[in-house]
Amino acid sequence: QGSSSATIFDSGCVLFIGVLRTVDSGQAASLVGFFPQLLEHYSRSPGGSLHDGALDVLVEYCALFVEVAPGAEPLQRFYGPILQLCRGCLEGAQKDRNCELSFALLQILLAYAGTPEALAQVRELMVPLLNFWIANYSPQAPPSTFRYPLHPLLQLFCTWHARHPQDFRQQFKVAASSLAQVALLLVASCRLLRPVVARAAVLDAALALAKDGGGGDSTFWREVLQACGEVIASASRKGASMLLVQTLQALRSSLATKLPV
Repeated sequence: QGSSSATIFDSGCVLFIGVLRTVDSGQAASLVGFFPQLLEHYSRSPGGSLHDGALDVLVEYCALFVEVAPGAEPLQRFYGPILQLCRGCLEGAQKDRNCELSFALLQILLAYAGTPEALAQVRELMVPLLNFWIANYSPQAPPSTFRYPLHPLLQLFCTWHARHPQDFRQQFKVAASSLAQVALLLVASCRLLRPVVARAAVLDAALALAKDGGGGDSTFWREVLQACGEVIASASRKGASMLLVQTLQALRSSLATKLPV
């Protein structure tokens, strides 16, 4: 009987996720109204004991809030309990599905943190992740040896830089003993990402940090030049827009002038 109940519960959860993914903004009012009760229910459970699909539900709910209100203002009052659930999952088993979904939730909350208070709440989780990455990431080590999945973590950094560039640069300044070295780490990590847009975003973040760190040395610019070439080749193979390819080629040409003869 227990097995049958679990199967029914899992099926109901999958059905509910499907509803959240397909409902339009005009039909969303009742679902949004149910969110506080659901979040309170989840908050009573430690991160590790959330049922399978719980974080999928939260991700879809956050996406629904964005669809209903493009600025996601109604979502911001729930940042505290959502972030607490993410913290519990990240402190538990690493590299499981809940960890990756926690990063997805963090990315949404970071992207739509429209007030200083909301950004400060997200920053409480982002800064420890940043400190851990700086202290423990090595481009020479296999990605599997790093505690967290690197792809979603790098995407988080890109979102941080794209949506809150001043805060991104300030927190990296505080965390890093050498901005130039951290910028070089970002360039090296670019090769771990497959989407062209994500790789370009990592390079953009690295260039911003290099600028703050004194401009970078010849090693940094050689690595950037090589990474740009790889991104251009990848974009060309995947049929990316001509404008993107031309922009990357222009960037590569401008960087070549920074290298010593």
